[in-house]
Amino acid sequence: MAFFKDASLEVRVIEAVPTALFAAFDLNNIWEDGVNYSMVDIGASKTTLVILKNKRLMFTREISFGGRDLTASIAGGLNKEESVAEEYKVTYGLNPPEGQGNEAGRLITGPLTELCRELRRSFDYYQAQFREGSVSKIFLCGGTARLKGIEGFITETLGIQSFVDDPFRKINIPGSFDKEKLRLIAPCMSIAAGLASRT
Repeated sequence: MAFFKDASLEVRVIEAVPTALFAAFDLNNIWEDGVNYSMVDIGASKTTLVILKNKRLMFTREISFGGRDLTASIAGGLNKEESVAEEYKVTYGLNPPEGQGNEAGRLITGPLTELCRELRRSFDYYQAQFREGSVSKIFLCGGTARLKGIEGFITETLGIQSFVDDPFRKINIPGSFDKEKLRLIAPCMSIAAGLASRT
């Protein structure tokens, strides 16, 4: 609080990431009765997982995994600078052009498979501990959700339909905005959209 006071800012609300993700989901989706949904925010250094059901936040977990782990895996495996590895990751993701980047693609799938194991452990724990049924849909957000091919990889690995979240899909965007640029950064803005939707 002292940090904000020094900046001459009055703090009205402090929000946790899981509740902001809940608000972002509520802003854009229709709740189906009894269905378990998960929002998975994959940032640069950590992943926040929430499970939602019947307009309630049911479960949350933070996982030590982020986009930097993918970059480090490529850089270490190919003995390249991190800037080169980051460029490859952003440009190709899990969809390298024919005959190119197969080794780098494999270096990405290893850490992503480990993330999927952690997600599976969380879903299994939730189902066993709370007897609330299985997760039916996963909504991916955060910067790493922009990785090309990630929703298909997670869908196939976990057997749960996964989607890249668009927190602006039900928001009227002014015509002066560059909608293509907004579409590209949209998954990074789920938490911000949830915060902005507070009444």
